[in-house]
Amino acid sequence: MYRIDTERIDRLLTDYEVRREDKRYHPEEMVRRDPAFRAEFDRAIRRVVVPVLQEVANSLRSRLDSVSIFHRLSTAGLTVKLDPWEDFERTLLFFGDSDAGLVRVTHEGTGFALLCDKLPPAELDEAKVETEAMRFLERVLHREPAGEAVAEGVADQPANGDVPEPAGSAPRRPTPAPTSG
Repeated sequence: MYRIDTERIDRLLTDYEVRREDKRYHPEEMVRRDPAFRAEFDRAIRRVVVPVLQEVANSLRSRLDSVSIFHRLSTAGLTVKLDPWEDFERTLLFFGDSDAGLVRVTHEGTGFALLCDKLPPAELDEAKVETEAMRFLERVLHREPAGEAVAEGVADQPANGDVPEPAGSAPRRPTPAPTSG
């Protein structure tokens, strides 16, 4: 039987507890990164993203099981649950990445993760937020956007996962699966 290195785990947990206590007793020493970006992100979220997502949520409320919007320190988004029999939710997330100075737009959920876009907070406008919300809803409702690439590099691949045939070649026949026995 394999034995894990419990001493290493104990050291990691001890270091974590010390840092947590330091944050609790001396919060003034914990400097936030890039307060200018945080202020710009918060302004963009409050003025643009939340109002547009609120309109989208209002139009979906009567048709889906659960629809909610949220706004936290570094994120804002729209969460939907299609029907009461599903055990999971899907989320359109606007995440403020202060290290990169960008807003990351992602679609998240079970089997559903996709980074859609990265842009500065100044480029967030109503049209961009509405476009991302519609792309998200098309994915949630199992209808990929027609003629649009959902992610970079995916546009050249066929939807069914087959490798495209070279021009002028005969179509390939599927090879039978090897049998064991």
